Order: sequence, then structure tokens, then C-alpha cells
Amino acid sequence: MKKTLHVTADVKKQIAKTFDVTLPMVTYALNYDPQRGKSDIARRIRKLAMQKGGYVLLTAPMSEVIHDADDTMTQYFENGMRWVCNKETGLTVVYDKDSKPVKSFENPTMRELCLMQEEIARCEVQMKVKE
Repeated sequence: MKKTLHVTADVKKQIAKTFDVTLPMVTYALNYDPQRGKSDIARRIRKLAMQKGGYVLLTAPMSEVIHDADDTMTQYFENGMRWVCNKETGLTVVYDKDSKPVKSFENPTMRELCLMQEEIARCEVQMKVKE
């Protein structure tokens, strides 16, 4: 997972001027560069960026399970399919690449979730959702 601190271009310029550094240095700091983003100046750049309205973005692999703010968990697959689980009700629905529901589970166990993930990744989900 990659972490980046996002600010506007104007804020980047302000930060560069404030710390008397180049724009590439600001970018290294905001991108948490493994070599140039660990210095004291990089930490201070990130602190000022947050004070000026910056926010952290995380880039995750496509197949990472995402825990959304609306009490759902979602996992996207490279084949276009996804599953969505409502954390309150436990209802988990598998959607095909056209966003049509193809299968559902009531409170699946971890083992069932793992099997479902394998099935989806192989594109073998064929059962229709119970109407």
C-alpha cells in the first residue's frame, strides 16, 4: 500500500518557499520517498501540508478488502467482479462485471469468504441470487 499526502499545486509552492527547498523536495516529502522523505525537513513539510488542508491518500492493490465508512466491506477483482458485505446485517452479495448480483450469503464464515474469493477470482460464480 502506498501513502501520499495530497495538497494543491499552490500549497506545494508555498511550502517550497517557506522552507526554501525545491518543488521536487516537497514532492519527495509528500510521497514519503524511502530515501529523501525520511529527513527532519520532510517531516516538517508534511506537518505544514496537513495544516494547510492536505490529506493522506492510500493506494491499495485492487484485490484489497476495503472497509468503507458506510458499514460495508468491499473487494474488487481484476475480472471486474466484486463482493460487498453489509457489516450490520452480514448479507454479502457477489456482483458480476456488469454490477448484477449473482450470488448472496447470509453471515458467511471466514472459510466461506475465502472460498468465495477463490471462486470469484476464477470467474466460477454461477449461482443466481435468491429473489
